[in-house]
Amino acid sequence: MIADHPFVAGFVLVAVFVVIVLINLYQIRNGSPVEQWARANGYKLVSEEREVSASVRILGVPQKMMQITRIVVRDREGKTRTGHIEWTGDPLDKMHVRWDS
Repeated sequence: MIADHPFVAGFVLVAVFVVIVLINLYQIRNGSPVEQWARANGYKLVSEEREVSASVRILGVPQKMMQITRIVVRDREGKTRTGHIEWTGDPLDKMHVRWDS
């Protein structure tokens, strides 16, 4: 068991801490995934607020969790738009935006 080896347990804790710090530094430098999406689509993210995590079910079996985030963005002309982004959280999956009228 890992508790029988304090050196290994300490190393594992330090490694986990380093990974968490590196992930946070990456997000500070590059922005959240929603902010990256906004930049890639020519918008400046004004605000993002995670509203819901909903389970996508197929025949009653949970398949994926969907994150729904309320966004406010500004385009290059200075116009503000609001909407919702739906995304699984998987970097390989595409974010889908529904703009408010």
